Amino acid sequence: MLRRLPKEREVSMNKTTSLFIPVVIFGVMLVVMYQVNKHTQLHARMIEEHDMHADEHFVTGGRRAQMSRGRSPIRIAVDAEPPVNVDELTCHTEEHAEYHGPVVEWGDGHYKDSAEECCAACRATFQTPGKACNVWAWCSRPEGCDGRKHKECWLKQGALATVLEENVGRRSPAVAWVSGVLYTNAQMEEYKSNKQARLGNEGARLATLKANKSLPLVWMDVSLKGTPLGRVEIVLFRDVSPLASENLRRLCTGEVHPSITLKGAFFYRIVDRFIDQTGVNCPVALGGSYRDDMGGLTLKHDRKGLLSMANRGPDTNGNHFSILMSPAPHLNTHYTVFGEVVSNLEALVKVNELARGKPNNEWINTQDAQITDVGQIRQGVPVPKEVILDGLRD
Repeated sequence: MLRRLPKEREVSMNKTTSLFIPVVIFGVMLVVMYQVNKHTQLHARMIEEHDMHADEHFVTGGRRAQMSRGRSPIRIAVDAEPPVNVDELTCHTEEHAEYHGPVVEWGDGHYKDSAEECCAACRATFQTPGKACNVWAWCSRPEGCDGRKHKECWLKQGALATVLEENVGRRSPAVAWVSGVLYTNAQMEEYKSNKQARLGNEGARLATLKANKSLPLVWMDVSLKGTPLGRVEIVLFRDVSPLASENLRRLCTGEVHPSITLKGAFFYRIVDRFIDQTGVNCPVALGGSYRDDMGGLTLKHDRKGLLSMANRGPDTNGNHFSILMSPAPHLNTHYTVFGEVVSNLEALVKVNELARGKPNNEWINTQDAQITDVGQIRQGVPVPKEVILDGLRD
């Protein structure tokens, strides 16, 4: 920090000194301005990098805008995209659905008399720099929608794959929103082609993960209302999340004690297109509550099928966890990612559908879905005892 110059003193100064002082002050000001500008640019880059990770799920073709309703606005430069013939755009509408995505036009004060007019407003801004809309949501209920007013029209952005595959948003008879997405026939054909390539790549990735002999491979048999849904196989990330991985591995083997097992556990909290949560209230398999795996905290909640620890705050892990049913970037850095489903994810999707249409699309304290049996296929590289002891809370 620069110190203030001392008060003027009654001393004689020659002409050289009188000229030298302003030059020095000017030079100091230039240095300060340079450092401030450098710090501002660094801070802006850090914010942008943070947003690129935290909101990775909402990126659309390199374009960024404000986050979906209820989140803080993010303003980042917009990249150019290949031109699209607006006349070829078709509006695909779905009732009882609220699509999420970065907001480009907030619904506050932006009213349209019908869903068709809301779609037309989206189409009108499709190629507007910084406000390009291809996803919209319109409140159809006269008494309002989730605290929003009737006829509010929210204009958003969303990758076609995000809207059609990841099910980002809410869909159920209880949802009063009408939503839609704009795309051309050419865009749909490109999406279908890319989808096949993605599915092939994803299958290869999961096969490689499953074949990694250094990582534990466990299984659980799942039933829905008494009907078996088959065996779900899970790879545990013991390399980055050794504590959470080892705890679940032990719950699947019952090696600590027959009563310390995941067998018989219910999926007691199910949130539509968000999570299937399960766990048991028995002694923690590691021997007590354990700390967060720092490596697992850095992993992103960026895809369906990931396992994420449940907790009551930092370093309060135990026998409860969730399985993601869609990307959940808001969980990043707060919950440990420690495994991934590598086969029969479809069974857990069926479990998740129990919550669809329930109040708030959530089904809690239910015994409809159960883990009827568990086991281990491969232990992987053992977790050192000192790692476990060091991870247990005092």
